[in-house]
Amino acid sequence: MGDNTRYGVRNLWKYFVFLRPYKWQMLLLIVFLVIDKSLTVIFPMLLGFLIDNVLTHRDMVKLGLVFLAMVGTNVLQSGFGALYGNVAALTEQRIDFDIRWTFFSHILHMSLRFFDRRRVGELIYRLEDVSVIQNLVSGFIQGYGSDVIGVIIYGIYLATMSWKLMLVGFATLPLFAASSNLFLSWFRRKEQARWDLDAQSRALINEALVGIRVIKAFAIENFIVRKIKHLVLRQRKLRMEMQLAGAGKGALTSFAGGLGTYVTLCYGGYLVIRGSLTVGELMAFFAVMGSAFGPAQRLITIRQRLQGVVMAAERFSQIFDEQSELRGSARALRTSRIEGRITFRDVGFGYTPQVPVLKQISLEVRPGTTVAFVGRSGAGKTTLVNLVPRFYDPDQGQILIDGQDVKQFELRSLRRQIGMVLQDPFLFNGSVWDNVVVARRNPSREEVEHACVLANAHEFIIRLPDGYQALIGERGVRLSGGQKQRLSIARALLHDPRILILDEATSSVDLESEALIQAGLKELLKNRTTLVVAHRLSTIINADLIVVMDEGRIVETGNHFDLLQRSGLYARLYSNLARL
Repeated sequence: MGDNTRYGVRNLWKYFVFLRPYKWQMLLLIVFLVIDKSLTVIFPMLLGFLIDNVLTHRDMVKLGLVFLAMVGTNVLQSGFGALYGNVAALTEQRIDFDIRWTFFSHILHMSLRFFDRRRVGELIYRLEDVSVIQNLVSGFIQGYGSDVIGVIIYGIYLATMSWKLMLVGFATLPLFAASSNLFLSWFRRKEQARWDLDAQSRALINEALVGIRVIKAFAIENFIVRKIKHLVLRQRKLRMEMQLAGAGKGALTSFAGGLGTYVTLCYGGYLVIRGSLTVGELMAFFAVMGSAFGPAQRLITIRQRLQGVVMAAERFSQIFDEQSELRGSARALRTSRIEGRITFRDVGFGYTPQVPVLKQISLEVRPGTTVAFVGRSGAGKTTLVNLVPRFYDPDQGQILIDGQDVKQFELRSLRRQIGMVLQDPFLFNGSVWDNVVVARRNPSREEVEHACVLANAHEFIIRLPDGYQALIGERGVRLSGGQKQRLSIARALLHDPRILILDEATSSVDLESEALIQAGLKELLKNRTTLVVAHRLSTIINADLIVVMDEGRIVETGNHFDLLQRSGLYARLYSNLARL
């Protein structure tokens, strides 16, 4: 096994931190295991006694006593087995919850840069790695721990009976290990390739289902099917190779295991013929040896058995060890209300270091004013406003709110002061009520309905079959574009943010819907600092300040009439908009 794999095996130990809260349950399980394995040895001992001292002397009294002892041992073993199984199952379920909750919580708290680098389908597939880690931890409870205790107890019994016969019986274990390890590095490479193909196919299927409307619109079903078929055929070929190699490996390990059985039986027979061992003792030894051989084989080949877990742990660590770059100050500020003054000081940013999107942006936004950002597509407007709630941090410069760097604020406290209405509002697969109250805890019905009235959403909501409890489908598929946008405005109104960000909130709806949305926005904008990324004239003309951007820089600022008189970029953009 290579250095990377050895490091991976050592790296697994850090996941046993999930066992720490359950140390008393673990101790109890160890006690149950010791008792269970000790009781397992009693039956072969009784079997040997039965052969040597009962059957040969035809002693009916001893036969009855042996029968009672066997039944009693079986009752005790079954009882402790049930106790062990229940405690183990309960502990495993709790550990499984801890691992999944920790991992999913970690993902949700990562920055958008993290999600920019990864496909959703891949992240969903990574959740299966969480199951592998959980299996490692639970395997330690019921698998590896049981094997270790079993080998120790069985080994003590075998050594006291005949240490020479024990050595002969275990002599073939190195051959078993060698035959297993022969395929180890090859299987590791193939397993990684299989995982990569599975991740690619799941990501592609996820994208196809999410983008089904685009696929239908462009009639590219056959193209997508061919791409998926190509991946599936590669997966099938790889799995066939692994199955054929697995069959060869299984034949070798089976031969090695069988050889150990035959050698033990023959040498034991030799000891019986010489008088060093009785027939009953040989049978008892052979029974215990059979119980010990399986755990011993599993422990010898533990690295091979762990290779899938090692690979899953490495993939898991790529996610779990990555920390969000959006870290707050050690003395993060918490605030229940801000004034809403926003200051950009020489801000520079790029999604990748080689390609800057924003360059030396400096701007002062007064509290309670509306600032519209306009410019050609790709000028950096959306990127700039996304820096305010710290979806990303600037590479250069600072963004201040009320004179404090946004990095000084506790992240949740900062975002509670900011509301967003986007061009494509995201709605959850639930009821109207659930989507409006998502950012507010336990609002009254009057508050919810008031927000919906102000957003011009109440009338269409009460016409739905179940009103506020109507289910709207995944991403609000049962609503029109204008209805979804009005719900998002109602959500923002109920959230009551001090800073509002509107990113082309009306650009994808018809004029009638826009009129209703604009009426809702009029209420939403009152007494709030508002940053507007807009293409429609109606959301530009009335802004207190218009910021014109081009190629990541601010090239003009002023109100609508001042900018028109300058006959610059804004005047040209306005002229183009007016023709629409």
